[in-house]
Amino acid sequence: MKIINLKLGFRTLYRNKQYTILNILGLSIGMASAMLIFLWVMFQVSFDRFHANGDNIYRVIQDQFYTNGEVFHVSVTPAGMAKVLKGNIANIDRITHYNREQALVQVNETKIMEQVCFVDADFFSMFSFPLLKGDVQTIFNNTHSIVISEKMARKYFGEKDPIGEIMVLDATHPFTVTGIIRDPPKNTELNYGLLIPFEYYKELGRNIDDMGNNWLSTYVQLTPGTTYGG
Repeated sequence: MKIINLKLGFRTLYRNKQYTILNILGLSIGMASAMLIFLWVMFQVSFDRFHANGDNIYRVIQDQFYTNGEVFHVSVTPAGMAKVLKGNIANIDRITHYNREQALVQVNETKIMEQVCFVDADFFSMFSFPLLKGDVQTIFNNTHSIVISEKMARKYFGEKDPIGEIMVLDATHPFTVTGIIRDPPKNTELNYGLLIPFEYYKELGRNIDDMGNNWLSTYVQLTPGTTYGG
C-alpha cells in the first residue's frame, strides 16, 4: 500500500511539473534563507566570546544627566577615567584604554596610511589575542614600541623577522617593533593591525588625565567573583 501511494505521489508531481518545481524551489529558498539567518545570528552573538577572561571583562559606559532631564547613554569615556577607576576600585585587576587614529606609516620607502591603536600594556593580558613574538611583561616598556599583526608583518617586512625593525609614524616618530600579535578574528570589535602605548599621547601633547572629553573606550577586568551594578 505504501509503495502504491508513493507511486501515485510521484505521478501527481510529474503531471504538475510547474507546480512541483515552484514548490521545491520555494522550499529550497526558504531553507537556505533560514540557514543563512541562523549563521548570521550565531556569528553576531559570538563577538568577543572567545576571550579566556571574558566573564570578568567589561567596557565602561556612562549615563550623562543634563539639566533639562535628558539622559545620554554613551560608550566612550574621558582619557582620565582609567586612572580614576584604578585608583578607587580595589577589584580591578587590569585596565586598558582603546582608541584608533590614522597615521602615515613608513618603512624604508613604503608609505601607507594606516589605523593605529593606542592601548595599555594590560591589553595583551586581558584579551585572548595571542602574542606570536614578544614578552607581554616588557612589550611596552618603551613608549616608542610598536606591536604589529601577522598581516602587517607580511605587508611591510615580507618574510623578514620584523622584531627590532623601525617603523616611522607621520614622518617624525620612530617606533621599534617589539612584538607580533596574531591577526584579529572576524568576530571581535577590537580590530587592530598596529598597536602603540597609550602613554605616547603625552608626546603628542594630549592630557591623558583629562576628565572633560569623552573620546575613547575603556575596558576593565575585574577579579573573579566581583559583582557590578550593570
